[in-house]
Amino acid sequence: MDFVDVFCGIGTIRMGMEKAGHKCIYSIEWDKYKRAIYKAIFGEEPSGGDISYVQTNDIPESDCWCFGFPCTDISIAGNKKGLSGDRSGLFFTVCELLREKKNKPRILLIENVKNLLSVNNGWDFYRILIELDEIGYDAEWELINSAEVVPQNRERLYIIGHLREKPWNRVFPIKKNAKLSYKTCEKKREVSPCLRAKQGGNDIDEVYISSNGKWRSLTWQEKWRLQSIPETIIQNVSELGISKTRLCMAAGDACTVNVIYEIAKKL
Repeated sequence: MDFVDVFCGIGTIRMGMEKAGHKCIYSIEWDKYKRAIYKAIFGEEPSGGDISYVQTNDIPESDCWCFGFPCTDISIAGNKKGLSGDRSGLFFTVCELLREKKNKPRILLIENVKNLLSVNNGWDFYRILIELDEIGYDAEWELINSAEVVPQNRERLYIIGHLREKPWNRVFPIKKNAKLSYKTCEKKREVSPCLRAKQGGNDIDEVYISSNGKWRSLTWQEKWRLQSIPETIIQNVSELGISKTRLCMAAGDACTVNVIYEIAKKL
């Protein structure tokens, strides 16, 4: 299945989708550091930059659009403006591109933080369902914790949109159909709190680990492993010269690859 990766970041949705046998034919990302990391991983920069300047005709026809749209205005740590915010409101920019698309993708894979269910008393989530319905998509969703596949407590909301004019099969629930357990990953390790994309300030959201009787922050490599990013990719990125801070932020923004993989197998 050919797919488009919108707000692709460093490409963790692509990693999970391609692991399941799907093919990325177009990607969009505006952040120059993430674009550089993406190029190191995939050998090419994302095709599109700022989504506000992407035209419908720029995006090739595909079977699926994937987008973990910005959670800046939705997350508990954010300003909670929800879909009215400048960043999270880019969800509607994607919807406009879909409206203008003559041959729409038959599947949408959407990811965001758990608080999308609650922000603005749940009305923003309702707005998303209405928007998808008006464009022609039936929706299903599930809240999945990355602790099902890696030792990280990371709850994320996944929404699948099915184009109404095409036949489709239900994707969720995933948990009842996949043998997932972080214990198979590291049997004796405690589960890490959710990684965050820190933008500065104090270290209240930092994750620490006990090592040789002392406490220390996780390295960026350890944070990438908590997103189930393959070791070969971590090694390649190590040679880029990008700051540890940027690489840690990239991990906090990323999707957990193996969660995407479990979903992608059912698309």
